[in-house]
Amino acid sequence: MMDNLPLEMIEHILKFVDGHTLIKTKAVCKKWNDVARLFDENQPHWRNLCFKEISRVVLLELTIKKFPYWRPSTKNVDELNWKILYLTWLQWKVLNNFLYHIDVLLEQKACFVTCMKIVENSIVIGLHSGEIKSWETSGGEPFLIARHRSRVTCLEVLCVLDERKEAKADKRLNYILSTSHDRMVKISYLIEESMEPKVFDICHHEHATIMIRTQQSYFATLDESGGIAVFLVSAPQLDGIMPIINFIVLYHPCKPPVVSLDLWGTKIIAMTKKGTIMAADFAEGDDTMVEVCSLENDTVHVTVVEDSSTYFSKVNHYEGLEILQYYNWRNNIFMWISDDHKMLLSLNGSEYYEYNIEKVLKTYPRAALIYGNMFILGMNSGSVVMYYFETPENLLSLDLLNYHWQHPVADKPVMGMDIWESSSGPQLAVLSHTNVHLVDWPFELDDLIYGE
Repeated sequence: MMDNLPLEMIEHILKFVDGHTLIKTKAVCKKWNDVARLFDENQPHWRNLCFKEISRVVLLELTIKKFPYWRPSTKNVDELNWKILYLTWLQWKVLNNFLYHIDVLLEQKACFVTCMKIVENSIVIGLHSGEIKSWETSGGEPFLIARHRSRVTCLEVLCVLDERKEAKADKRLNYILSTSHDRMVKISYLIEESMEPKVFDICHHEHATIMIRTQQSYFATLDESGGIAVFLVSAPQLDGIMPIINFIVLYHPCKPPVVSLDLWGTKIIAMTKKGTIMAADFAEGDDTMVEVCSLENDTVHVTVVEDSSTYFSKVNHYEGLEILQYYNWRNNIFMWISDDHKMLLSLNGSEYYEYNIEKVLKTYPRAALIYGNMFILGMNSGSVVMYYFETPENLLSLDLLNYHWQHPVADKPVMGMDIWESSSGPQLAVLSHTNVHLVDWPFELDDLIYGE
């Protein structure tokens, strides 16, 4: 019925169907849903909906997850399915109204899991032993896809279209990128069980590599000295499965060293242990990182958000505020988790807004993730808490009890999370020391419109 449709979509449908067509449609259609199906076939209207209602940064994140092989450099927006993009965004907005399932996919007792990614129907984990293993979410035992000589510190996924002559149309090639204390960066083809591992090593860093970030065809690595290297990945052209790797630029370490890294478009954004924000655009030819923002006299300007009121304070970053976790997203969202379990958020890198989550929720965050309009926290209790925000400014005035979705997923602290947009709905993988859990919301995208 018409009541099943979002208000914005009803308005667009009425504009799409002119008066004459609408009269004929009413005569032959018993349900307004049939009108929606007429609208359903018109991709330009879905594209207009996306650009009208979804912010550009959120739309880019959804595109990367839903169509990871698509590149803006093709300048062919018709390759995207705008209806799927719009409904993918909409499903997160109404996620709290749908049923969900939680499964334990792995109970790894022999060795700690240090990092994790989810890609299509596979889970990939990095282990303290240096091994990288994968298995299908539908079941089976983990199998080896690569091996470092020391602890795996970070994993990322990069997807390209197979451009070899013998490749089928729209065939994807998924690669796992990994960093390790052995100073190596590895690119591993995501093999299937019983296949031989296919691994390519990059020996570029002189120190242990601790973090890697991807953005479409690019990836950036960070070593423990604070050095950052940027690479471009292209699909294999001839025989073999390994991609073509081109080195772009090396940003030398600064003092104090960089502790957090993000890659947004062609821009590198980094945060030092002192709280200084550094940035460089490698597409513009920047060969050095430039200071964007720094703390004055090592003092953090803090706005404490408490009981729907705020008050200002100043804290010395070294004497009064010890930071355990640093995060930065999208070039303008920064987050700290302090040793006293406080969460501090900033949109400019200078003034932070402090939340005493433990006081309100009786637990505190160990991991965080921003995706689309969702701010997701993995808690020490093993629960996952999601907050929906329309604009980044909303993050500075959160009502911690007004969460979008919350559930006790694990029985141990959450150490990491990752999202995959499957054809049957979103999936959230949750890492908890030795266990991997999968939360999925199985519903068809069309259910959001037609309610069938």
